[in-house]
Amino acid sequence: MDAIIRDFLTAFVVVELLFAYLEYRYQPDLFYILGRLVAPKYLVPSIILPTLFVLLKLLINFLF
Repeated sequence: MDAIIRDFLTAFVVVELLFAYLEYRYQPDLFYILGRLVAPKYLVPSIILPTLFVLLKLLINFLF
């Protein structure tokens, strides 16, 4: 269970950093970026993508 949470949090942070970088290219303001990262536009994919990553990893480990 610990590995699943660690994998999810790692993937979540990577996706959030990617979105922060993409947003920083257009508006280089730290507080603006932090405010945008909690918007549903970025928060929903940041939860869905790590969940899919963890499920895919579990499926691959189960099959092989």
